[in-house]
Amino acid sequence: MTQKPQRWRLKIWAAFTSWRKYPSSRTSILLRVEPLVAEPSLSDRLRATAPGHSRGAQLLALAAEFDEATDGYYADPQTVSAEAYLAAFRRALRIWSEVIKKKPLA
Repeated sequence: MTQKPQRWRLKIWAAFTSWRKYPSSRTSILLRVEPLVAEPSLSDRLRATAPGHSRGAQLLALAAEFDEATDGYYADPQTVSAEAYLAAFRRALRIWSEVIKKKPLA
């Protein structure tokens, strides 16, 4: 499986002082970059839900299909179109949300 780019979050901490009260004071800003903590991917959630479920085989097949679409979409010469990737994502999300009985957020 292709390694996805790591996402980072930029935290900005600012200590502002009122320039009207203290016109000579400066604003100090501290920037801190830290890795964004990711939740499990959709294919990982599908695989975790599959054991012991009545639709387990379908969930495993969808996880494999979504992994293939993800690998092809993020490959250096892109082998899967954005439409095909989003279609695989929608299918997997729809079935997973049916299984856990919650409406999908996306």
